[in-house]
Amino acid sequence: MTFSRDNLLEHYLWNVTMVFEPQYKAFREMTTKMTCVITLIDDVYDKLGSLNELELLTHLIDRWDVTRADELPLTMRTCFQALYNITNEIGCWVLKERGIEVHPYLQKA
Repeated sequence: MTFSRDNLLEHYLWNVTMVFEPQYKAFREMTTKMTCVITLIDDVYDKLGSLNELELLTHLIDRWDVTRADELPLTMRTCFQALYNITNEIGCWVLKERGIEVHPYLQKA
């Protein structure tokens, strides 16, 4: 995504300063992924989309409706799918490692 900021290293270092202990590696990785996707979506809203496209993106995120993602332009669809996939990845990891179902809370957040 050429229009977006490339802050991967900054995001990771920010997470390392928050939680540096080796046992929190998974937290750092997941938080870095999520922070990168949030930055990407912020750039979509700031630089890329028309009002109608952004309203549709907002609606799909609010409803967590992946079935209508094909109505978005390719770049926005990719961003939405990245958000969806990373959120599900984190939810699955928490369920597997901790036995806690957090998908609804992640989706709401």
